[in-house]
Amino acid sequence: MVANADELLEIDPSDARHMFWEEMKRLFYAMKENNPEDLDEETMDDFLAAMDGASNVIVRIERRRQGRFRYGEKLLT
Repeated sequence: MVANADELLEIDPSDARHMFWEEMKRLFYAMKENNPEDLDEETMDDFLAAMDGASNVIVRIERRRQGRFRYGEKLLT
């Protein structure tokens, strides 16, 4: 993930896509470092509401990627 963000910054520092990778990294470390006792019901409700929106965006990204693959466009990795 960090390499993807770094690569985007090297290509075009004004390209905001690196923020996707930075936020994914933050989420990964939060999941790794937080304990069950750190999460109360209100926090879980807030998290699940936010993740609902994020999940919808991820589905759109996946569909776009699948469409490129299906129609023979080269995928950038």
